[in-house]
Amino acid sequence: MVLFSSGASSSSGGAATGTLESIVSEVTSSTSNRTLSNLLKTHVTSSTSNRTLSNLLKTHVKSEIGETILASTLGGGQDPLTVLDAYANTLGFLYIMTARLITAGSAPVPLTVIDNFCRTFDPDAARLAGDRITILAKAIINLTENQNQLHAAILPLLNLITRFPPSLSYMTTIHPHFVHACVKTQHYTAALPVLNVPISEIDISLTPLTTEDVLKYHYVGSLALLGLKRFEEAAEFLEVVVSAPAQHHPAAIQLEALKKLVLIQLILHGATQPLPRYIHASLYRYLKSTAYVSLSKAFPRTSALNEVLTKEQRVFETDCNLGLVRQVLDHAPRWSIRKLTATYVTLSLEEIGKAILIQDVATVKNIVLSMIEKGEIRASLDTSGTVTFLEDEVTYTPADVDRLLRAAQAQGSVLSEADRVMGRSKDFLSKAIRDKDGHHGPSIAEEELFGAPGLRDWDEGGF
Repeated sequence: MVLFSSGASSSSGGAATGTLESIVSEVTSSTSNRTLSNLLKTHVTSSTSNRTLSNLLKTHVKSEIGETILASTLGGGQDPLTVLDAYANTLGFLYIMTARLITAGSAPVPLTVIDNFCRTFDPDAARLAGDRITILAKAIINLTENQNQLHAAILPLLNLITRFPPSLSYMTTIHPHFVHACVKTQHYTAALPVLNVPISEIDISLTPLTTEDVLKYHYVGSLALLGLKRFEEAAEFLEVVVSAPAQHHPAAIQLEALKKLVLIQLILHGATQPLPRYIHASLYRYLKSTAYVSLSKAFPRTSALNEVLTKEQRVFETDCNLGLVRQVLDHAPRWSIRKLTATYVTLSLEEIGKAILIQDVATVKNIVLSMIEKGEIRASLDTSGTVTFLEDEVTYTPADVDRLLRAAQAQGSVLSEADRVMGRSKDFLSKAIRDKDGHHGPSIAEEELFGAPGLRDWDEGGF
């Protein structure tokens, strides 16, 4: 694989661009770094393998002057990106393009050029330069944001994220940038092809992945799922953030994730739920001093919830959680009704309204009908306004059972392989031995924040 195509020619004025050697000479003649120039002439113009060329570029083009060389134009101002082919010369194209994207004063790279590269690059070659792919992903965000057209970043980043890794199950540095673009432009569904694929592979040799990348991806991914009201999946993403290991103190993003997780649990389960014991204990202590605990204790009593909202509205606004808090309040009467189904067989709409502290019968009727339609309760409503609660009925077809079994078997295989690989990790084994006799989970008092009886002691308005 070569950096420049020997058959390339210029269409400007009909003049040929010349040999490979002359092109490289033009690119490098403006610099005093003759060592780099000679290396480029010797290796780039030969039939160098992708791996050899990758090693050469990583070694000699990581300095500022190296980036300046790659960001230069050819003699007469010709753009080298018009000479190169994005597939045949993936590494050279990628290095030159990213150098121009990060070098001040260099010729701009049109978004159409970036988009074409993301659609046509050679994945095998690109995987040798994961650091440059990371630069490209960041640059696409910066470029489109500066042009006030962040939505234009979604398609090239989607092509990049689906073509670069061996499969979508690999976590890469592209993931948080892609989902960021989808969330900020409110194109939530555009993120689903990526969010729907569970992450099972972490390979830092593919891209320079950090813990921060993983946390950001799952946190921003939860926002996209919340935008689509896919609460269960959003909760799973937030649990990944909350339960991520922390050396001394949890990251700020983990506390923000825990706040959102508390709100989602109230919507999904009507109460906070027990969290994994390996969650950093400090997160519980930080949460205890927030308005979210007060909101949890007030749920689902509408009057108490409104008092907390009035008092703490500024806090919820600052945390960008006010919309989610309002959804919690909307679900409060629904959970009060669901608890009634465990005690009563029939109730009138007026009696239900008294229990959930809503006087308007029409509003109560709409809530009940909505819950029946969504499968939240099994009940019937007759013309007299009497609601009859029915026993829950769970049915599965043979196809459902087969599908669930196949999914469980596939996930079991993934977990077995992950367990095998982890069992060979010296770092993991050393950590496991150090922590064997230690206790890093929450205290009993902290556990009361999640799933404690006190949080379920609801006032049902006399019922």
